[in-house]
Amino acid sequence: MSAKNPTVAGIVKNYLVAHGFDGLWNFDSECACKVDNLFPCESEGVERCEAGHLQPCCHDGEHDWDIGRRAAEPAEDRAANGEKACRLHGLGA
Repeated sequence: MSAKNPTVAGIVKNYLVAHGFDGLWNFDSECACKVDNLFPCESEGVERCEAGHLQPCCHDGEHDWDIGRRAAEPAEDRAANGEKACRLHGLGA
């Protein structure tokens, strides 16, 4: 990526870092990725990903992180606010 002709991934990463986000997440696809490993899934629907904040994962110990709309808040609170308790991301470390 050059400064004169950045990639979409580069533009997104720069925005996320500049605004204090930790990565992307997608409520519909149960997917999340950290800023240092954006778009590992290369799946359809990435255009619906949202900027989000790193938080502990509550899903059966399979993953140790999650990305969600608000910075680290308990899973019960996220669920009460209409978010799934944890996305089954699994892509990217």
